[in-house]
Amino acid sequence: MNDRYTAAGEFKMREKRMIDVSAGICPLGPSRKVRVAIRKAVREVGTSADIAVRRLERLFLSKFGIPADRVLFSNSLRELTGLLFTIFDAKKVVIAGGFRGLYGEDTSGTEVEVRYFNSGEDSGFVLDPDRLMQTSEGADLLIVANPDRVSGKLIDEEIFSRVCDLADRRGLRLAVDESLIEFTGRGRSTPACGGKENIVTLRTTANYYGLPGLELACAVSGHETVAKMRGRQCSGMNTLCVEAARAAFKDAMYRKQVEHFFSEEKRSLSRAFERAGGVTFLGSDSNVYLLKLLKRPEQFAAALARAGFFVQDCGALDGFGEAFLRMSVLGHDKNIKLARLMRALLAPQGSGRMDEKDADD
Repeated sequence: MNDRYTAAGEFKMREKRMIDVSAGICPLGPSRKVRVAIRKAVREVGTSADIAVRRLERLFLSKFGIPADRVLFSNSLRELTGLLFTIFDAKKVVIAGGFRGLYGEDTSGTEVEVRYFNSGEDSGFVLDPDRLMQTSEGADLLIVANPDRVSGKLIDEEIFSRVCDLADRRGLRLAVDESLIEFTGRGRSTPACGGKENIVTLRTTANYYGLPGLELACAVSGHETVAKMRGRQCSGMNTLCVEAARAAFKDAMYRKQVEHFFSEEKRSLSRAFERAGGVTFLGSDSNVYLLKLLKRPEQFAAALARAGFFVQDCGALDGFGEAFLRMSVLGHDKNIKLARLMRALLAPQGSGRMDEKDADD
């Protein structure tokens, strides 16, 4: 099962009833201010998005200190990574802290080689710069997710600085995916970027701001790198997603709400899974976390899917295995329901099956 739509079809369930537990999207959704901004922006859809983009560029300069010639906006993170593949003429790409298909890296029928590097259980989920560089030998592009898109853990600042230094010395182009970094309380672009041409920082409004259907992504780098990406960019910007992003970046109240919500929910989830037994809740720095099943991991993800919860097991990822489930914090009621289902499945008398009605909203 690659996605919740496939899972819904396999278990003969309506798509809207299949909850994607692995999506990593903020369950609070767009803030009230963002929804107001979208309604206002509808009046401008008949004109070019250029004016809206200029407003967003001014915000980036005033709020983040990033000038317009060092940032490129796009309609998706996948479009930006595709541009990096193109401008760097990448024949070998290494992706650290991600998983297959996350960046739309469909290299079938091409000469591009993509390798994956994960900081798994054997390393304590801590990135090893030296091992990463060994894997990246001869690579044209290295993509590092910070926080890790599998474990949700933030890379230690000293370790991350070492990765940047090693990449710089080897002339290795480095893209840092910060899609989940706002969940950690860090809101500014990575200081290690510093306008360097070989380092590109990537962000998106899809996850933290709950806007996967109206996503805006951005790349921050040196002037020359951004100019090359801009020269290869094919699609124009969407006025609605630009104005939604501008409102989201300015909404300080939303950030407080998100911080409080995740603090409370992760604490509750930790207690709930501890009581369930047979599972270890591995804490994270973001909204994504790992569960390690201590017994009966086989077909566990399928059992949850039958109850309406689509979960990714990590069986295909090096350093993990089927005992690890990659999950994300849901809305409060769904978190309670998920914990209850997990307890039932892990109980000694549990059959591993659940009634579909347990997944009803």
